Parts: sequence; C-alpha cells; structure tokens
Amino acid sequence: MGKGALSKDRRLTIGLFVSELEGEYSSAICSGVEDTAKENDANLFIFPGKTMRAPYQYQYQYNIIYDFVHKNSLDALILASGTLCNFLSEKEFHDFYSHFSPIPMVSISIKLKDIPSVLIDNKLGFKQAISHLITKHQKKKIAFIRGPESNIEAEERYQTFLEALQENGLPLDPALVVNGDFTVYSGIKAVEILLEKRKVHFDAIVAANDEMAISALNELAARNYKIPKDIAVIGFDNVEGAKFSNPPLTTVRQPIYKQAQKACETALKMIAGKKVPKVTMLETELIRRSSCGCFVPSLNSSLPEESNEIAQKNSKDGLAQTNTKIHEILKEFEGFAPRREKIGRWIREIFEAFHHEEDIQRKSKEFLEKFKKILGEDSLKSDDVVDLQNIFSLIREHFLHLFKNFPNSDRKVFLIEIFLQKARIIVEELFQQENSKRLAHFYQDIRTLRQTLSSLVSNVYLKVENLSYIINELLNIGIKSSYIFLYPREIIHNTTEKWKKPKHLEPIMIYNENGAARVSPRRNAILTEELLSNPYLPKNRRWTLTLNPLFFMEEQFGIILCELDLRNSYNYETLSLQISCVLKISSLIRAREKAEHKLKDALKELEVYNQKLNNLSQTDELTGLYNRRGFITLAKQNLILSKRTNKNGILFYADLDGLKRINDNYGHDEGDFAIQSAANILKNTFRNMDILARMGGDEFTVLAIDTNPEFIDIFKTRFDKNIQNYNQIIEKPYKISVSIGWISFSSREIESLEKLLAEADNCLYEQKKHREARKSEKS
Repeated sequence: MGKGALSKDRRLTIGLFVSELEGEYSSAICSGVEDTAKENDANLFIFPGKTMRAPYQYQYQYNIIYDFVHKNSLDALILASGTLCNFLSEKEFHDFYSHFSPIPMVSISIKLKDIPSVLIDNKLGFKQAISHLITKHQKKKIAFIRGPESNIEAEERYQTFLEALQENGLPLDPALVVNGDFTVYSGIKAVEILLEKRKVHFDAIVAANDEMAISALNELAARNYKIPKDIAVIGFDNVEGAKFSNPPLTTVRQPIYKQAQKACETALKMIAGKKVPKVTMLETELIRRSSCGCFVPSLNSSLPEESNEIAQKNSKDGLAQTNTKIHEILKEFEGFAPRREKIGRWIREIFEAFHHEEDIQRKSKEFLEKFKKILGEDSLKSDDVVDLQNIFSLIREHFLHLFKNFPNSDRKVFLIEIFLQKARIIVEELFQQENSKRLAHFYQDIRTLRQTLSSLVSNVYLKVENLSYIINELLNIGIKSSYIFLYPREIIHNTTEKWKKPKHLEPIMIYNENGAARVSPRRNAILTEELLSNPYLPKNRRWTLTLNPLFFMEEQFGIILCELDLRNSYNYETLSLQISCVLKISSLIRAREKAEHKLKDALKELEVYNQKLNNLSQTDELTGLYNRRGFITLAKQNLILSKRTNKNGILFYADLDGLKRINDNYGHDEGDFAIQSAANILKNTFRNMDILARMGGDEFTVLAIDTNPEFIDIFKTRFDKNIQNYNQIIEKPYKISVSIGWISFSSREIESLEKLLAEADNCLYEQKKHREARKSEKS
C-alpha cells in the first residue's frame, strides 16, 4: 500500500497510466476515473505517456513520465493496460508494472497476474456482430483487422472471430487477415494491403477496434466502394465517432466509462483495506447501424403485448407498469447516467398527468421549462442528443400504444405528439447553443495557443526562469494551475539507452489559485521523487493533474504539470510541444551566447572555420550538391516537418548510366565531367526547395516535399528534355544518360528515411531492368 494511504490528515492520491488524453477510448477512461475520484474527494494524476515502445518517431520520449512514480508517491495506481502494452511481451509488461509495487494497482481491459482487473467480455457482443454479418447479411468473405498480437484483448477478439467463422460453417482465409495496432493508420494500411498487395475479394471487413474500422471505412469510401452495399464494416468499442461516421458504424459497445469507474472504485476499496474481486467482468453488446447493412435505430423498440391490458387496468397498475418500462428504457443509456434519474422522474410526471387527464395544455409549459432546466445543468453533447431522441422515440411508442384504448384517445395522442415535438425542439435548440459555445471556445483556444506561442517566441531571449508571461494565456484555455520543472541540464535520451531520471528538478514556473510563485530554480530545487508531492500543489482542495514531458527530438528538458479539464484535452500536448520548442531555441541561444562570451576575440575566425567545416562535411566537392551525410541530416529534418505539417512528398533515386565505360574509354576527367553534368541536369530539373545530393560514385538522390504523385510525369518530362538539350550542347563522343526511380509517400505513412531510400532504389532497379529489356527487344 502506498505510504500516504495510512495518513488520515491528507487527501488520497490516485494515479492513472494511459496512452493519451485525446483519443475517444482514452478520454472515456480518463472521464470515468476522474468522475469517481471527484465523488470520493481524491486527487488524481494522469500520466498520458503513450504506448510503451511504440515504433513511432520520438513517441518513446513520452514513456519517461511513468518513471516519476515510486512506491511512496501514490496511494493507488490504475493501469489502462490495453493502451500501454501493445508492443510489449507479457513478460516485458509484467516487468514494467512490477516496478511500481507495493502500490495497490488495478488493471483495465487486460487481466494481470496478482492484480485486480476490470475486464470486458470480448466474446459475447463480438461474436453476435460477426454472426450477424453472416446470418443476417449473408456475408461469406469477411476480412479481419487484428490488434497487436501481444495485446490480450486483441487476441481474444481474433479468437472470437475464428470461433464465429467455425460456428457458422465458414473456413478461415489467411489472406483476409491483416495485422494492425489499434491506430487509425493501421486501418488505412490494412485496406491497402488487402486491395493492392494481396488483391483479394471480400464483402465485409471486421476490425478489432473502432478507430481501425472507421479509418478502413473512410479509406474504402475514398476508393469509391459503397458502404455497406459493396463492403460491410463492423468495429468494436462504440466510440462517439462511430455514431457519426458515414455511414454510422455498426459496432460492439463496451462500457468503457463504467469500466473506468469500477477500476477507480476498486482502487479506493484496496486503499481502505477492503477485499476486492480478482476479476470484474462487464458485458458487451452489439449496436446495429448502417455500415453492416441494417437501417435501424441504435436501440430496438419492442412494445409489450400486455399494453392493451394495462390500459384496461386501474391507474395504480398502469403507473407501476409504465414506471418499470421507463426504468428499462433509461437503463439502456449508460452514458446518459448524470441526467437519467431526473429525466426518468420527469417522464413519470408527464405520464401521470396524461393518465389522470389533467389539463395537459396548461401543464405542458411547466413540464417543458422543467425539462429545459434539467438539460441546462450540464453541457449537452452530441451523444446526449442521439440518446434523447431515441428515448423520445421509445417513450412515444409506449405512450401511444398504452393510451390508444383510453377515453378521448385521439386528443391524448395529438397532445402527446405536440408535447414530444416541442421537447425535441428544445433538445435541438440547447444543443445548437452548446455547440456554438463549444465552437467559440475551440476558436478561442486556438487563438490563445497561437498567442502563447507568440509570447514564448517573442520572449525567447529572456532567461528561461521568466516563463510567467504565459500564465494569462494558460488561464484563458482553462488551465487554472500549472507547474513547470526543468532538469539542471538537458538530457540526451535515445531509443537505445535506458532512461535515467536526474536526482533534482528545478521549478521554473509555478502558479495556482494563489497566483504565481516566485522561485529561485536552484535554491528551490526538489528531489525528483518529490515531484508528485511537491510543496507547490494545492492543499485545500482536490485536483486532477496531467504530466507531460518537455522534450525536443532526443533532448529532454523537464516536466510540465497542468490542472486538467478534459473538455480541452487536445490543448495539453500542443502546449507542451510549444514550450519544448521554445526551450530548445532558448537552449541554443544560451549555448551560442556562452560560446560568444568565451571566444569573442576569435568569433570571425570561428565563423569562417565553421562554414568551411560545414561545407566539407555536408557538401560534395565535385558537384556542389549535398553529400550523403548532408542529405541524411536535412532529409530527416524535412520528413519530421512533413509529418507534422501533413505534407506529402516524393523521393527520387538516380544513377549515371555507363560511368565505367566513359572512364575506361575517355579517362577519369571525362568521368568527372559526366558526373557534374548529371548533377547539373538534376539541378535544372528540380526546384530550389528540393534537397539534391550525390550519395557517392554515380548515385544521386532528390527529396521533394509538398508534392504529389501527379507531379512525377512533370518532373520526368522536364528531366528527359534537360538530358536531351544537355547532350546537344556538350558535343561529346558519348551521351549523358541517367536512370531514375522514385517512391511517393504521404505524411501519415512516413516510417524512416532508410526505408524510403531502399524503396526508391528498388524502383530505380526496376526502371533500369525494364529499359534494358526494351533495348533487347529492339535489337
């Protein structure tokens, strides 16, 4: 048990490890834990440290925040295991979380050894979904996008897929199974693999989660496939976006929010020394929408056949039966929990008024005003609108069916229709108002983040201790307290090295409801182990704080703690990246100022020397192009920028044909001339912004960012024309001939420069092989 759990004069503190704040799944996890922590007056630290060992550039830098937890820092720790271990073996993940013993721990979604786990029954709803495709929609060729093989939940879903095929008499076709990693990108990639590489036919696609399903659906639509007419699509999770995809996604609902609540409740019981079950299992449910071929509401409204009998019974029996029906209907809407009880009472009051034939026209205004007040107590989300409309539809059918045999039934039916229509209008009006507020708030956040970056950049020459000038901007985006701690010096952290956190942290910016605190970084330094209990945190109220690392590429600078408002979850990582970039600039400026101070007398000589050194190290002496080292350095930086700015590009690989023949027949001077000629042809062909390099010998490469495959023909035509014109001008006994290959890429597909170079080189080889084949045919 954590050290603080035994202290009665302090507020409990719970930690949550999750991959991010921004995804819908992670957001639901964070919301469920935070709401339960609030209800129990417990503090909450959220560590959005990305998936462990994710193969995405620099994401490993986020993993370091998990290392700020130790046995005395938290009373309990909740692991959103399904978001953390996708790229770890079972043993590796066990070694990871065992490090935090003896803190009481609870796992969400993955069953862990000796740790209470809150799990989802992946089988029931998922098997229903796959069987639904086969039996209801007669699908026979079903593709499947798997989750990470190391993820237990993902494997359970895959095994459920296999069982569903077997139970429905369908054989498994391995060509229809594609590996994924639960991300949007793997859904897109899966479609490309199925259609382009394997060229297989399928009439349905099932994904192990909604993010992959929605991205696959969108990719299929972009390729002009009609969903569900050509290909049906099913996912798993029932994230908010599933309702609003085009068409709406059939999926399996898992109670993510409730799962997080249960995990937090379990953690609190463990802190109190109470016995908790080793496994808590929650059920899943098939949610039918249009993407599978069904055109039904999200809920099936089945009316009880005994409704006519209820109408004939006395008022007391009718009211009791209706109360039961209302309870059953509202119970379906788990995410609507905050308003469910009040809405239920409201509906019962309406029914009672109709039942006793009161003056409904007079009371309608009173009922509608009360309804408007109920909805106005909390923000109305798009999910709430869908749920309310479904509730109204089900209640309407029940009321109309129930009252049809009552006296003056026509009038009752008319009044019910009018009343519910007005209620629907109120929902739409309130949602539009709330949506307008959200949109205005969103735009304001963008402006504020822009202003924050502007303030940071404009003040970059100030000492790094003076970050207090951004406090107003942080307050404007809803961050009511924030704490920035930096390491005594920058730490280089590579993927090949184990992270070693420093012993001390220096407070740089501290502010909360008491205002900004003036601190001397070195004098007020804290031990790293004290970060989660540092003396600047609020003592007189509960809070939820999120930790984000401050880093730039391989350099780690420190940690920022921000008080969290999940409604603005997309601001926190953006803010930390902005501050990190400015810290990097500031670091460069300080380093330069220090060098200038030490070497003031030799500054001009140093600049000349640096220029020469830079040219020698990055420039090819013969052609004036970048050499291999210069190209790799600049190309990697441009690929990072391309990924962040969502720009596509093309990588060209070329070589000079027949260089050995020119050297052998005409001498090496002519060989050098031919290499220079090839370089000049490339310079004249490509843009000034493109990165051209001689990779060595007769090989060249060009990286063209912010361009698309349709420009390849333009480049190729210009290239061929330049070669032809050059040969006419030089009047040599030999012809300059250059072969060229290329690979186009989108920003979301960039994996590594080395892979792009290898693919472009393979393309070059294929081009040369085809050209040689054509020559042979002509001869």
